[in-house]
Amino acid sequence: MVISLSACDKPYTNTDGDQEILKIAFNEVELNAYPYKIDKIVPLETTENNFLSDNLKVKITPDYIFVFDEEIRDAVHQFDHSGKYVGEIISIGEGPGKVNRIYDFTVSDMGVEILVGKGSYSEVVVVSTPDKRIVDTLRLDVIGFSFEKINGHYFVYSSYNYPLAEYRVSKIDLEGNTIAGFLKNDYSGKMVPMIERNFFGMGEKVFLVESFNNRIYALAQGQLKCKYILDFGSYNFAEDLLERDIMVTFEQLNADGFFSIRHHFENKAISLTGVHFQRENNSQSYHLLMDRNSNKLIKTKLEEGWGDIFKNPIAITDSDKVVFSAHPRNLIRNAENFDDNKVVARVLNKLENQDNPVLIYSDLQFRTKTNTQ
Repeated sequence: MVISLSACDKPYTNTDGDQEILKIAFNEVELNAYPYKIDKIVPLETTENNFLSDNLKVKITPDYIFVFDEEIRDAVHQFDHSGKYVGEIISIGEGPGKVNRIYDFTVSDMGVEILVGKGSYSEVVVVSTPDKRIVDTLRLDVIGFSFEKINGHYFVYSSYNYPLAEYRVSKIDLEGNTIAGFLKNDYSGKMVPMIERNFFGMGEKVFLVESFNNRIYALAQGQLKCKYILDFGSYNFAEDLLERDIMVTFEQLNADGFFSIRHHFENKAISLTGVHFQRENNSQSYHLLMDRNSNKLIKTKLEEGWGDIFKNPIAITDSDKVVFSAHPRNLIRNAENFDDNKVVARVLNKLENQDNPVLIYSDLQFRTKTNTQ
């Protein structure tokens, strides 16, 4: 089933097997200037050996906050819910208890699981949370750049890496055996691997986005299923894009303009999709937001200033808070925008420009009172 959504029209349905897919025309979605209201800020404690950028992957569990800096890529860090630093879970280096390269991480009932690059293959390294000790290592028969673990299986993303990867996504059991593949690399050209974060969310709410694709997939019932198709008008990719010479392709894309879906988070009530547009020397970033109870859609453009604070979403909580990581300097230099917010004022008094990022918990202001109760 395909459901098409625009700014004003009610959804209509088409039959497409038994799968429900929402098709969204991005250009028709209402523009909202400022949809976020800050509810809570958690500063991540700064120590002499844990300096972080604001490009973070964060996993929030009932007990801890786990952080991986996707710019530095040197360690997985552990904080408590007040932001106090607990220590490194694991870091790169030589010798026992170290790994040579970290691509990604997730958290399971086994501990913190790390996706490690080994050259011609990848490994999953499992670290016990209480004692920071490696308790298991699993060799995979694919090369992966992003992964998640759901219901006792790993889903590993190998990118447009033809002919080394027959499928861009592999489902792998706990013995390291590939038991299913999704998104077949069936083009005739040879694309270079796009090393990027592809999986977003946690538990039963995990989604996949990728370069050169206007689809957002959900991991559900052990399968990868398309959930959204976004129409970007003149920024849509040509159907034969992957058949072209890669260098010519990138030159043409830069001239004509292209989009990239950067992230997607959702729970039962709300969703957030990050979209970036690029054309030559001009770029624009947006968030596409949905109140899933009413199917109301808005988009917000991340303008310089307040947009720098909300550009990096890292989670949507079960209580419908959208969580962002933000560098203190962006909060400090935009302090006048939050003069009437006591939460921000209390934190700003203690922040310095060189401190680690803060986690910002926010409410969505475009939702109706009925839906937020």
